[in-house]
Amino acid sequence: TDGEEYAEIQAGLAKTQFEHLPMEPKQIVSWNECYRAVTLENKDDDFDKVCGEIEKSVDECDFGSFFDIKFCSEPVIYGSGRGALASMLDKNEVPTICTFTETDLTEANEYFVSLINKAAMPKNPVVSYAIDSRYLQLIDEKTDKTDYDYYMSGVISYANGMLDRAKSDFLNVKGEYEWLALSCLAQLETNFNGDFQKGYEFIKRAIKLKKNDISLLILFGEISIKAGRYTEFLTESENIANGRIQMYRAKCLVEADRLDEAKALLSPRLVIPDIREGEYSISAIWCELYKRIIARDEERLIDTITDNEILQKHPIPYSLDYRMH
Repeated sequence: TDGEEYAEIQAGLAKTQFEHLPMEPKQIVSWNECYRAVTLENKDDDFDKVCGEIEKSVDECDFGSFFDIKFCSEPVIYGSGRGALASMLDKNEVPTICTFTETDLTEANEYFVSLINKAAMPKNPVVSYAIDSRYLQLIDEKTDKTDYDYYMSGVISYANGMLDRAKSDFLNVKGEYEWLALSCLAQLETNFNGDFQKGYEFIKRAIKLKKNDISLLILFGEISIKAGRYTEFLTESENIANGRIQMYRAKCLVEADRLDEAKALLSPRLVIPDIREGEYSISAIWCELYKRIIARDEERLIDTITDNEILQKHPIPYSLDYRMH
């Protein structure tokens, strides 16, 4: 597209948006995209069973009916409520082509509505986020700040680059939301201050407060690897089936020189649902693993082994290769 670094066709013709499919000169490829909801009976995490149910649903679908054009005069779905919140903040003084009403507001917006209206905060607010810096003033005007107020103030400050204030707010959070504040402090120290050890200490405290939370464990894995705390992560993530956790375990096993265990994890059957297009992490772990295996098995110096040699002897399985082509 004009003004951008790349153009993309967002469709399912290739494995990722970054994979290139060769085309003949003047060749034209066209397709129709259809979307439908599907109810899955499978209640466990068996990836193959889930794929089988989806394929069965597709086979049974009458796609011709998807192209019947239908119009409706009344709204059938409302947005997230963010437009309504923005209108309330602006006191409806900012012109807009869209109309937002209180109908758009959801339970997730109640905290921010209470700030705007200077009303009592919901007793058990749904954790939801908005980063408009004007909310900071509304929070500051409160005389009885709660842990949730400090947490939200920290998030908004963090998002607006006010890192000192964010850190101070997060350190004030105790009780129910402390683990969330600690995870934010871990990211602040790791990503902005470059203090991996301090980031690790914060995320370790968060893990103790909120065990078995997958998103937190993934963050714990990322920070543990940066801090070189491989054994600690392997201990904490044992028996966790999540694909990204398994990938991080493989990285830690490689660094701990437990090569055969890492090799067993990095099999073509490893499924990482949140893998990012163009992500090099799994291919980098693969190359590092097999560089060490070649050095061990062939009794060679590791510096003499190139990536080209590794990939010729041990090609990355297609299902694991998300490099840009």
